[in-house]
Amino acid sequence: MVSVADPIKITLSDTVSGWEIDKTLPADLIKLTPHVQGQLKAMNNHTLLFTPDENLEPATEYTVNVKLGEIYNTIPKDFEDYTFQFKTITPSFNITTQNLQSYSKEWQYMFAQLRSADVISLNEAKKLVAATQNSKSLHLVWNEANETSKFFEFKIDSINRLVEDSKIDVTWDGSAIKADNKGENFITIPGKNNFTIVNTEVVQSPEQFLSLNFSDPLVKQQNFAGLVSLQGVKNPKYIVDGNVLRVYPDTKLVGDIQVDVFKGIKNTDGFKLKKPFSELLTFEELKPEVRLISNGSILPNSKELKFNFEAVNLSKVDVRIIKIFEDNVLQFLQDYDLNSGDQYAIKKVGRRIAKETITLIQEENQNTGKWKAYSIDLSKYLKADPGAIYRVELSFKKEYSLYDCTSNAETTTIDEDDYYDDYYEEDYYASEELSEEEENLREERYWDNLTYSYRNTNYRWRDRDNPCTDSYYNYGNRVVSQNLISSDLGIIAKQGADNNYLFAITNILSTSPESAAKVTLYNYQQQELANGITNKDGIIKIDAKHRAAFAIATKGSNVSYIKLHDGMSLSLSKFDVSGNRLQRGLKGYIYAERGVWRPGDSLF
Repeated sequence: MVSVADPIKITLSDTVSGWEIDKTLPADLIKLTPHVQGQLKAMNNHTLLFTPDENLEPATEYTVNVKLGEIYNTIPKDFEDYTFQFKTITPSFNITTQNLQSYSKEWQYMFAQLRSADVISLNEAKKLVAATQNSKSLHLVWNEANETSKFFEFKIDSINRLVEDSKIDVTWDGSAIKADNKGENFITIPGKNNFTIVNTEVVQSPEQFLSLNFSDPLVKQQNFAGLVSLQGVKNPKYIVDGNVLRVYPDTKLVGDIQVDVFKGIKNTDGFKLKKPFSELLTFEELKPEVRLISNGSILPNSKELKFNFEAVNLSKVDVRIIKIFEDNVLQFLQDYDLNSGDQYAIKKVGRRIAKETITLIQEENQNTGKWKAYSIDLSKYLKADPGAIYRVELSFKKEYSLYDCTSNAETTTIDEDDYYDDYYEEDYYASEELSEEEENLREERYWDNLTYSYRNTNYRWRDRDNPCTDSYYNYGNRVVSQNLISSDLGIIAKQGADNNYLFAITNILSTSPESAAKVTLYNYQQQELANGITNKDGIIKIDAKHRAAFAIATKGSNVSYIKLHDGMSLSLSKFDVSGNRLQRGLKGYIYAERGVWRPGDSLF
């Protein structure tokens, strides 16, 4: 699926002479059906970038025809045209409201969020939702930090708290973005003299707690012990945030838990809760997930290639190791950072070299339902080549899940039209039961650039957070990855005026400077500009004459890379380093024997 706001990037296998970065090309080199007006430029000497003048149409299949015969003079006649298809994302969105908070006894507000399946504009987002109270429109205050986004925050403001209970009506209609979503939700606003609980919510991550939303702000300095009771919890902790009381249990809760709130709780006006609250709340399990413990790219000491991660409610994970070959590293860094996790860019510069399913929990009764750390010894799967980058990908399938869908059932209204059409005929395997050998063959076709994807594409956007459906496991964000370089060399780079560079090379394990390390500078086109050898302090100054895009440090079997891009430099915003650059002439300073002088005093 392609976003309506994305440009169309086409990578060619061979370079084209005469193509330079940002060079405008004839628009008729490619043809889109339905027709799309836009600009065609060269990103480099082997990549086309077509930028539409306006956003593409949502939920539309486009056919792209690339006229290779006009790009290459020697191409065979049968291959003069190359055609492929893609489909844009079907519009969809959801609205979630948060806790009710108070300005005063009479006026309240409520924060809410709008999440869209694809990028939409702020003006479009404002047309999707409205709120009324007693048939009067309520003012929605939007966070206008982003003009276009998939996520918007807004506040339902100026909610009038009347003498008697009232309701606000939150309505949504997706016609502004051609989405089928339409509905409404009523939220009760208690009367001025009705001090009560309006909502309860169990939050599981990053830390489990119970959120109790009251109609009035609470007195912070009051003892809640004995006033709020959670079944099986002896010493809970309490935090007051306006109208919200957060209760943190001292042990993990799972299943149906009895919650009791008694009348002794006071609001800021000194009134006590009118009625006790008693309800059986379900504390769901954490959803199956994998996360990384560290985010570094350099893995020192190649003798112990340990890769650490955490997982919850999973019995197994699939591990893939992809090698970015040494002579392709600079090509990868042209468009991506060293720690980029882009899944589609990797195919052009690397290939999978290892794959294995690792068992985390042997028996289901061993599962604690909590995050647990694990470690993989990568030396079992690879022998680290100097200069190569290895991407470690962790993913999981529905059959690996230990999530109890029986007690934590999530239901979604199913509409056959919600499922995305089969628009990549050869790439769609949602309904097929494939053997392990067939899966491997399918993935090999992907790395040979014969198919668009090797992953299961059975996906429905509104089910992306429901671990009892396939969509949860096929959602792109479930795959976590990290790029690793097996090297002991750390690089500090400083760029001065007139393309002068200073490098400090150190040993990551011992922190000592690395002498006799070679530093080579390259421009964006991967051509060598200059090089030098570090001194006994691990320092080398290089006058490159031209602007460098990358630097490679080597010593023995250790190789490290650094991308010399302005946006990747360390932030100095917290330090006063602006100064003044001397344009011409000299500036002089006089230091005397005292700090205060009067006009006409003699200087000794």
